[in-house]
Amino acid sequence: MSPPLALLVALAAAILLPEPWAYGQRKAVIPSVRRPEVNVMLNGTWRIETEEPATGERLSPEYLPNGTIIQLQIGGPSRAAIQESRLDELGGSLTVMPYPPAAVCLSGLADDLCTGGIPDKAAVPVGFNAVFNTSRWTPSEARDIFNEFFVEAGAKQGSLFVLITVKYPGVDFELWLKNRDELVGRYVATPKPRESRSVTQVWHRLPAQAR
Repeated sequence: MSPPLALLVALAAAILLPEPWAYGQRKAVIPSVRRPEVNVMLNGTWRIETEEPATGERLSPEYLPNGTIIQLQIGGPSRAAIQESRLDELGGSLTVMPYPPAAVCLSGLADDLCTGGIPDKAAVPVGFNAVFNTSRWTPSEARDIFNEFFVEAGAKQGSLFVLITVKYPGVDFELWLKNRDELVGRYVATPKPRESRSVTQVWHRLPAQAR
């Protein structure tokens, strides 16, 4: 077979024949994130359940004390998502509901909630503009050592996650949407320099009558 003809045959085979994986192990298929699914799973009112830190521990900004009530509301795609024709970034709000625990003044949201370490807007809801970025774990993310916390909690390839970014004062909440009524997140507590631990924060959906 002449070189030009051999080249043509090779190109035709590459186009028409299935990829090698089609005969054996299939490539992982990660389902897409649908906006209605995210809205249903996130919109609502949530109660934070978490372990309280020890006195003097340094806390990461996403810390929210046990008993904090949060309301999430997703709107439409963010301006950036519209400009880039993406569906994975949604605008909305995160609201701290009335009478949060005093320890909320240790959180990254404290600047808008507290004065002198004391909640000064306890009787009214305090809302923050937020951006919601959704994704499903790829195989590499499920194997990433930095995701070990969520793997131990039960997350796996294909699990749905949301990153809630409160642009001001600049706090990110990374949450695994475990099911319709439970979100799993964390904060990091540092008791001593070079010593830190991840502490689970579970967000439980509140039924309408409990809000």
